Amino acid sequence: MITFKQFFYENNQLHALLSQVKETKSAPAGHYFTKSGNLVKGRLGKDERERGATKSDPKDKQRSKVPPVSQVREGLWANINAKKKRGGKSASKGSKAYKAAKKAGDKLEATKESVANENFKDGKKKGKSRPGRVKRAGASCNGSVASLRKKAKNSGGEKGKMYHFCANMKSGKKKAKK
Repeated sequence: MITFKQFFYENNQLHALLSQVKETKSAPAGHYFTKSGNLVKGRLGKDERERGATKSDPKDKQRSKVPPVSQVREGLWANINAKKKRGGKSASKGSKAYKAAKKAGDKLEATKESVANENFKDGKKKGKSRPGRVKRAGASCNGSVASLRKKAKNSGGEKGKMYHFCANMKSGKKKAKK
């Protein structure tokens, strides 16, 4: 058990330590502070840093709360739409800007197509996963469903699986859900 004197002494030391710590308010995610202390919505890039922008509030000592957003730095699509609205022309086909945008768009389309065609994590394509599997196993789909089932019962391994597969395809059965 501690006495009042010990408690008071410990709290004074704690208070002294806390007063030495500089409190800095940081900007919320997706925001940054300008050199003058305004909160801006947008990405803190290299150009902004060169102009003195930071993630922490430069006027921290003067205010108790993070100020409301005073400026909004729009992204690429906002710039494109603003240019269209004011009647500006898009980049000509021979310009570097057009070529860069075209290249980025083509790359994006290619990734979308490759993801859409993949069926498994290993990158196999949709459709028949292994054509010629029945023939490779030494099985044949000739005969009635009953004869195929009999062959499947007498055969084991991959050959038996293929006879079952052929019988199911002929009879039109779907796979049983587990």
